[in-house]
Amino acid sequence: EREKLDQRLRDQQFYTRSLFESNIDALMTTDPSGIITDVNHRISKKGNPFGTFRIEDYSGSSEFSLFSEKYLRMKHFLEVGSIIYFNWKISSRFDNPDNLEVEIMSMGLLADLKDKYSQVTIGLKERDLNEQFIRDFSSIILRFPGRCNLRIQLSGVEEGMELNLLSEHIKVDGGNPDFQEQINKMLGSKSFLLN
Repeated sequence: EREKLDQRLRDQQFYTRSLFESNIDALMTTDPSGIITDVNHRISKKGNPFGTFRIEDYSGSSEFSLFSEKYLRMKHFLEVGSIIYFNWKISSRFDNPDNLEVEIMSMGLLADLKDKYSQVTIGLKERDLNEQFIRDFSSIILRFPGRCNLRIQLSGVEEGMELNLLSEHIKVDGGNPDFQEQINKMLGSKSFLLN
């Protein structure tokens, strides 16, 4: 009985590993909420620079290493206290293809990420629209000019009716906390999406 369970476990591990290895390039994700808590800039025995660093977020902390070109390209982000986002993928280790590792592909300061957002979507309900609401809403929008496209998602009185409106001329500073706070105060937090 024990041998059967051990064999099933080995078979399951082999299957899971096969899924990862066969789809290795498709496995990529972003964690935009890490703070660097420890950094070590080093030189290898061969004289090549590399760095190790620890990133902490709400789920815990992890340690990463950067070598060669990637280290040289990203080392300026490696400062204790920096809040960063990074893109990574799972890949085979260079010295042992049977082992998988997290490979950081790029990183940047989280504060700079807001400039990369391309669109703010604000949900409005048709029943809420009146002259005063439109004046107040327009006032908020015009007080925060920026680079993000503005999309209004207007929900109708009837269930399922929805109209998407994209402003061609008005752009907003969607990453501005004051803008977000005023929109959330006026409309509720579920009415605002930064993407």
